[in-house]
Amino acid sequence: MQRNTLLIVMVAAGSALCWWPVIIQPYLDLPVWKTPLIFLALITALATALSNEGAGWLMSASILGVFAGICCGFRLWWPTDNNDASYVPFTIGLATLVSIPVSVIAVAAQLRIQAGRAYSLD
Repeated sequence: MQRNTLLIVMVAAGSALCWWPVIIQPYLDLPVWKTPLIFLALITALATALSNEGAGWLMSASILGVFAGICCGFRLWWPTDNNDASYVPFTIGLATLVSIPVSVIAVAAQLRIQAGRAYSLD
């Protein structure tokens, strides 16, 4: 398996699993939106740093991983309260939409760091 393919799979899996601690009740007292988005940005930026090419694939993998992870997480741990359960579709859509700029910013920042580093070494 090539390195970029393995990185894409790992970004998708990491993006999916970073939401599970805030889905599982009693939520582990984590900030519901901040913690997974920080991990998402770190996973995507690190994979971009380790990748030769394919930043677009890594962004797509992180966004699809977020969607799949939240859907699977709510499938496994459905909220017991009916009021919380009514917000599940809204949460899935909003988390997926919020993950798009986070992934784009993480990849763009890492590519800028790499470009600056390559430029300064020449």
